[in-house]
Parts: sequence; structure tokens; C-alpha cells
Amino acid sequence: NYQQLKFPNNFPKAFPDAPIAGRDVRLECMAFGYPIPSYNWTRRGGPLPRNSYLSSYNRVLVITNVQVEDQGEYVCGVNNGRASAENSVILNIQAEPNFTIPLTDKHVDSRGELVWTCEAFGIPDVNYTWWRNGRQL
Repeated sequence: NYQQLKFPNNFPKAFPDAPIAGRDVRLECMAFGYPIPSYNWTRRGGPLPRNSYLSSYNRVLVITNVQVEDQGEYVCGVNNGRASAENSVILNIQAEPNFTIPLTDKHVDSRGELVWTCEAFGIPDVNYTWWRNGRQL
């Protein structure tokens, strides 16, 4: 008995929800229908990341050491020979703060002026806090 292809709510889905750059992320797809569908992953506007592989009969796309540039829309296509369907998930990557301009030791005359620049990159945007001898300035 033929049954239409359907995706359950929230599929495909990314695990974890808010992946962090440098970690692994799993994009999982699931669809119901008869005959049982086969699965295929694509990325809108480009190829799948080089550091990715398929598992669980192509239901799962694993991206190892995910990077910010791996963000985008990933499409899960299903086909059972009688029908095909697709649904997508948007992958957003967070990045832990990293210093882009590191602080270095400086020497200054007493009562002289000192300018220090601290710059970091992170997603979401980085907030800065300055401390002196364990006390917030």
C-alpha cells in the first residue's frame, strides 16, 4: 500500500542546536512513507564540506571540526521510487572568543599615558571587560 512521503516536525534537524566551531555537528533527517525512502544530502549554493561524511543509510550528515564557513542551508532529499520530497535546515555556527590582537607587556613612565588595544572575534559578538589586579575597571 503506497504512502505519501512526510517529514516529522523539526526534521531535518541539527545536533547540537547551537554548534560551536571546532566541534562535530550531526544533521539528521527522517521521513515517513512507503516504499521506504532513500536519503540524499546537498548544500544550497555549494558543495558539502570536505570534512563531512554520511552515516545511517545517508540519513545523517556528520560535519567534523565544523567551521563558521560551513554555515548555510542543508537540504535533505528523500525518494522512494514513486515520489520525492525535500526539506532543509539552516546551520548556524557559534565561535568561542579568540584574540585577534593579543595583549603584550608594556612599560610606561610614571604618570604617562598608556593605550592598550584588545581585539577578539566570536559569534555571537564579543563583549569586553578590563580588569586590574583582579578588580574590574
